[in-house]
Amino acid sequence: DNDLLNNSVISSFNPIVLRRIRKLSADVATGLIIDKNITVPSAELMFMKLTGANGLHFSGKLAKKQLIEKTRRFGFFSFVWTVNDPGAMERLIKSGVNGIITDRPDLMNTGLQKKSKK
Repeated sequence: DNDLLNNSVISSFNPIVLRRIRKLSADVATGLIIDKNITVPSAELMFMKLTGANGLHFSGKLAKKQLIEKTRRFGFFSFVWTVNDPGAMERLIKSGVNGIITDRPDLMNTGLQKKSKK
């Protein structure tokens, strides 16, 4: 089903898995997950291009505006995980992340509804 494919992102810590996914389908979105407290050098973002990843998924601890902007400059989308605090969600949205992974989507919906009423 193309609708499911167009609305899905396959994520992995393993770049080899993402490369195999890319060989199977050029259309599915993929994201490389990082969880270490590291700076992401430009060379690593260039390596992501070789994996076929479209995005970088990082923990809330790593979600700094500089990393979000750098990710975008290299042509990748950014998702942040696992964010369950409404204030952090709002900060991340303002920082320009493309997606938030949460255990509490109800908080996300409430925050977006309040924002749209302003």
